[in-house]
Amino acid sequence: MRIVVSLLIFCLYLGAYEYNTMLLKFQSSIYPKLMLFDRNIDKNVPDKIVDFYIICDKVDFFSAQLFREKLYKKYASGLQGFKFAVEILNPNQLFADKRVINNIDALYVMKLEEEEIKKVAQLIERKNIYSFTYAKEDLFYGFLFNVSLKKDVEIFIYKEVLLKNRFDFVDTLFRVAKIVE
Repeated sequence: MRIVVSLLIFCLYLGAYEYNTMLLKFQSSIYPKLMLFDRNIDKNVPDKIVDFYIICDKVDFFSAQLFREKLYKKYASGLQGFKFAVEILNPNQLFADKRVINNIDALYVMKLEEEEIKKVAQLIERKNIYSFTYAKEDLFYGFLFNVSLKKDVEIFIYKEVLLKNRFDFVDTLFRVAKIVE
């Protein structure tokens, strides 16, 4: 029995994407703050509770939990008048109940299969959802923000998503971020 359990754990480990814990920590710290640059945040989050959803495959659930813990630790008292509620879903859970999308204010997409990430992007299109990605290349499927750590911190905003939604970010953000097309 131990051999079977050990083999199962090993197989799950092989299927999991390896995340940079430093990047996860940094992204969990900065992503909510980026929302505050939006002059329309009161319209986009009218109930004053940021419903932040983390979308990940089942094998990445541990990394998603780590991200959620960091969010709750950093924003235990909320985000400048906004409370925080964080949920973790796999793509199938997100697709199964279309009403969930109406509750999402912010969404963080971890590494997913290409078809799944495309479906997530289509689902949130034009819904004024603050969307964030773990990996920069996933931004181009239809998500708003990515923050990467290279020599410096790099903030990327996908222009197409910006134009399709009713975000009104302050000029300061555009001075420090790179707009990508």
